[in-house]
Amino acid sequence: MLLPYYYVNQSNYSLAIEDDAQAEFFLLKCVSLAEKTNDRKGADAYLSLAKLSLKQNKNQQGLVYAKKIITLLGADKDPLIKDPYLLQSYAIQAKAFLALSNYEEALLNCNKAENQSILFQQQYLFNESKLHIGELRRENLETGIMALYSQYKYSGKKQYLEQALIYANRAKSNVLNERLTSSKLLFSNANKDAVSLRIKLIFRLNECKKEEGDSEVIILRNKLDSLNQVLGLQGQTPFVLKDLKKFQSSLKEESICIEYMVVDTLIFRFDIQRNKIEWSTELLKNPAVIFDFYDILRTPGSTIQEFVNASSKLPVLLPFDLLENSNIQEINVIPDGVLNYVVFDVIPSSIKSGGWNNIHYLAEDYLFSYQFSMQSFGSQLERSAVNYLGLAPDYDKLKKWANLKNSTETLEQAQGYFGGKSYFGIEATKKNLQQFGPNADILHLYTHGVSNDSSYDASHIILQDGELHVDEILALPLKSRLCLLTACEVGLGKEYKGEGITSVAWAFKAAGAENVIQSIWKLNEQSSYQLMNYFFTHLAKGTNSSESLIKAKRQYLASSDISDRLKHPYYWAGIMHYGEGAVFTQKTQDWWKFGLVGVFLFLISFILVKYKKKDSNF
Repeated sequence: MLLPYYYVNQSNYSLAIEDDAQAEFFLLKCVSLAEKTNDRKGADAYLSLAKLSLKQNKNQQGLVYAKKIITLLGADKDPLIKDPYLLQSYAIQAKAFLALSNYEEALLNCNKAENQSILFQQQYLFNESKLHIGELRRENLETGIMALYSQYKYSGKKQYLEQALIYANRAKSNVLNERLTSSKLLFSNANKDAVSLRIKLIFRLNECKKEEGDSEVIILRNKLDSLNQVLGLQGQTPFVLKDLKKFQSSLKEESICIEYMVVDTLIFRFDIQRNKIEWSTELLKNPAVIFDFYDILRTPGSTIQEFVNASSKLPVLLPFDLLENSNIQEINVIPDGVLNYVVFDVIPSSIKSGGWNNIHYLAEDYLFSYQFSMQSFGSQLERSAVNYLGLAPDYDKLKKWANLKNSTETLEQAQGYFGGKSYFGIEATKKNLQQFGPNADILHLYTHGVSNDSSYDASHIILQDGELHVDEILALPLKSRLCLLTACEVGLGKEYKGEGITSVAWAFKAAGAENVIQSIWKLNEQSSYQLMNYFFTHLAKGTNSSESLIKAKRQYLASSDISDRLKHPYYWAGIMHYGEGAVFTQKTQDWWKFGLVGVFLFLISFILVKYKKKDSNF
């Protein structure tokens, strides 16, 4: 019967033009028919009615409509039923109970919705619908955090704080975290043939054309599901309390991890140290102040006064009292929402009159690194060997793009330190990246990049033989300990509430790269070349990659050879390090071989001299 669909479509139109009364009329018509025919479209209508009731502050009525979904789907008689409509029903009930200040019932329904979302998160192969499930999950967890915060304020019990932090971590980077866990399991799995077959299936699924029909996709997905079971990749458990405790104990005494969760106009901040966790809130009255600050940073012509004014309007994002009265040296930031556009290390700690040289930034006092989630810390097994791979296309042959004049020199410098292989010009292709990238410890791409917020797979980088999109990057089985993306805006892309920004950098991290260096605005080639020069000098000395980038920035700011104008944050602050960092050993020469040859020649000379002396005595 098509009438229920007609009524739902009419209600959607009415909602779009803000005619709530007309929308309610059509929705009630729909549920009246759906109850007689047991049509699933009735669940859709009840869901819209429940949302409309909450919008009108009719929370009790909203509960009634949300519970009707459970009855319609038969979940009141069979608690094992799993259904996306059930997820949303429980989430709506949690919201209604929160509005009624019934925090226990709110949390109970929040957990029910979370259990549903975990199942669907694990069940579906990565695609747009999985990101949609992530958005529903995020919305539900936001409700849970609000309820937990109210409980925590009232009781002060640590259990509410810890559960809220677990929710905050689950509410972001769901696809990335799942892929990191899979990557770690895969590369430690003894069944190498099965791992190899899985990689081939993913490539095949990724290349599957629409004209081949749904049957081909279904067959490939079924094969992949079966193989995932063999490899132990099914039924991965979500982030829980024991994972939080393990993460907390792994922190160094002089470090702090700050995780953010933005819910409407509230910023929840969790300050995590080895021996304690603190929870605070900050009001974000106007998110535009974040973007204003970001625009000042990425605009080379902005003035110092504009920078000062924009930074002064930022909300309090860091625990400055704690930082000033402790021995903290390292700050790991897990941003969220609009805070992904904040470069924390460029926040000024003091400003003197004069030029850019007279601004003291937090980067000069603390070692900053960024993370996508707590799971993204130390996500891969370490390997002792260093295998460098660099790719730099020749853009003179690609008429649409400006040539990057420092690419050859930069890659040759890195290769001189670490050995390995670089592909230039016509050899800097997707094929070579796909063939040799998975075994590279350091993967370095010196390319043009394009950010696009139309869909998760729209952002891409430009290689010699074409565009490499996010979905293609996700199919790379990387083991890289460091991925350097010397390209513009590779940290930008489409943002999903349950995932974050699905950028090129996000894709390389999700593909298995342990650490990623990315940019969040268009780079100046000369200043980024200078920064990378400093960076590789520190990295080759055995300095952690995260620390190497901060030292490179400090060296850039301290250099008397660089003019005051080029100390503007645009020229140095846009390159960011995601991950704890990795340490590499510089390529060593075989000096011991030369030594042996020298000793051998010395002994030969010594014997000959002795022989000549004996001969002369006769």
